[in-house]
Amino acid sequence: MVWSGGAETGTWATGGNWVGGSAPGSGIDAVFDADTANSQYAIVFGATRTVQSINFDAATSANGFTHGTNHFCIGSGGLSKDDDQTPTFNIIRTEANQSWALTGDLIVTTNINMRHNLTINGAGNIDLGDRFTTNANLTLTLNNTGGLPPPIYFSNRT
Repeated sequence: MVWSGGAETGTWATGGNWVGGSAPGSGIDAVFDADTANSQYAIVFGATRTVQSINFDAATSANGFTHGTNHFCIGSGGLSKDDDQTPTFNIIRTEANQSWALTGDLIVTTNINMRHNLTINGAGNIDLGDRFTTNANLTLTLNNTGGLPPPIYFSNRT
């Protein structure tokens, strides 16, 4: 499903904000493109949302997406970011083993709950906010070369 922002509410569950008229759910890929978002860059979840994958298409717009205050659960399709803008999430939870392919930066402001193995490939800064919890493996690769991992920041270090 592709975010269109057509309903001009920024609300995830509003069908008119999605091409095809309904919000994606578990097992569905969510696609965001700032060039076609109808100026709706702040996404309000309203509840925990689960998708198969999330992709940020390359865009010429200078706007990054901000995703709600509830959990955002990502399935085995992982996260792919092809644009230069920085998406911001409040809480991300992995629902299956997955890979994230990042171009540029990613911010998780509060918590990432890694329940399954996660591989992050790419360049840019990754800010994991206040808390990173895991009972699985995390692999970081810079530009898929096996070099040093991208910088990881924890905003609230104690």
